Amino acid sequence: MSINLGAFAEPLLNHNIFKMIKYASSKGIIDTRVITNGLLLDKYINDVFDSNLINLFISIDAYSESNYYSIRGKGFNKVIDNLNLILQERTKRQSLLPIIRVSFVDMDHNRYEKELFINEWKDKVDFIDIQVFDNYNVDISQDFDLSKKKKWNCYSPFARLAILANGEVLPCCNFFGRNIPVGNLQNYSIEEIWKSQKLESIRNGIILDTNRNCSICQRIGE
Repeated sequence: MSINLGAFAEPLLNHNIFKMIKYASSKGIIDTRVITNGLLLDKYINDVFDSNLINLFISIDAYSESNYYSIRGKGFNKVIDNLNLILQERTKRQSLLPIIRVSFVDMDHNRYEKELFINEWKDKVDFIDIQVFDNYNVDISQDFDLSKKKKWNCYSPFARLAILANGEVLPCCNFFGRNIPVGNLQNYSIEEIWKSQKLESIRNGIILDTNRNCSICQRIGE
């Protein structure tokens, strides 16, 4: 089983984040993940290692401070310093964990930095994830050419769920998933939601290509 903390928001804003990771680990969750912008990592150096966190994913998207600012805003040097602190601490502890990944969303205005980014981190971190930018800013109520071939096949509702801070459960961690919630943990258990007719309907809609949200999503992204 796997749990990923950090999809629609910055997880390190939750002061209990690593207590949650440690609890999940104690309950047999073998794959724990935190996706962060890295700005607050220096506040949790010991917690990162003491929590038994397996994967630490840091989103950067730039090699230079100027490009970082145009994409993410202020804080480039802080993020780099914090990442280096984590790497130094891992070396100091002679630990293999957490596995550290940095990511770079490949876009028109930062593409010229992609190779520089790779060369900067290839000998320092465990993985470099070069991601494709897809524009999901689509009004699904407007006309959309569903005759287009699907770019990919979605397996998310068959394998996992996304849970928001208010307990709302979504069939995926994509922004389109916000349009089709399948329940709330304040009213139902995860097992009940997983086996619900509402979620089964979404799965069938993906198979038959009849769920408008999912059909559009699979024709936009990859």
